[in-house]
Amino acid sequence: MWVVPFLVAVAVVELVLNTPLENAWVSLFPFLAEPQGYGFDAIFGSREILARLEGAWWFFVLIVIFAAFNTIFGEEFLFRGVLLPKMEGVFGRFSRVANGVLFSLYHVHQPWGIPNSVITGLLYI
Repeated sequence: MWVVPFLVAVAVVELVLNTPLENAWVSLFPFLAEPQGYGFDAIFGSREILARLEGAWWFFVLIVIFAAFNTIFGEEFLFRGVLLPKMEGVFGRFSRVANGVLFSLYHVHQPWGIPNSVITGLLYI
């Protein structure tokens, strides 16, 4: 019964709220904007790069391995499986909020995505 509302919430956050949140964040802190040419749209928008990746299945396998080990085994296991149960003893009912803030600070290497990391960190718990 929770899957459909969860998927709707994820879709709303990712498709509707992500861009306005990022725009508001960058308007408040312009020095935290995403660097020009850094995003996937700039990388995969190049015909030269797309021509190099044509038939390069090793790249796809590399992305899948990185996604599995970083996202599933790294972030989710660490933040939800290890830290959240320990944080419940310290923060009580606010442990999810503290875990969401900690999750966003983990993404400080991408400061333009910190607001989205806070919301998704709270949503995915």
